[in-house]
Amino acid sequence: MTLDFKGKVALVTGDGNGLGRAYAEALAARGAAAIVNDLGADLRGDGESAAVASAVFDAIRAADGVASAVLASVASAGGATAMVQRAIDEFGQLDIVVNNAGIVPNG
Repeated sequence: MTLDFKGKVALVTGDGNGLGRAYAEALAARGAAAIVNDLGADLRGDGESAAVASAVFDAIRAADGVASAVLASVASAGGATAMVQRAIDEFGQLDIVVNNAGIVPNG
């Protein structure tokens, strides 16, 4: 039995690499619209690059999936709001949240 997420919208935080990317791609492969979120910071939490989230977005789209990317931080209420708002603005709903992102203190 294959899980079917058609008509669902999934937000996976920190999905630029590793398990987060696997979650986002698996949900999209099963029909969910994926909200891609990763700041692209290094392992110390420094820097920011849209290239990381863009790579996941591109991979999902190349596999005929539906995706939207938002560069926002889970470390702030404004960032979390931006992620949820993107789902609502583009797809009208948010059904699934996988809180995969880590918060790494700088310094």
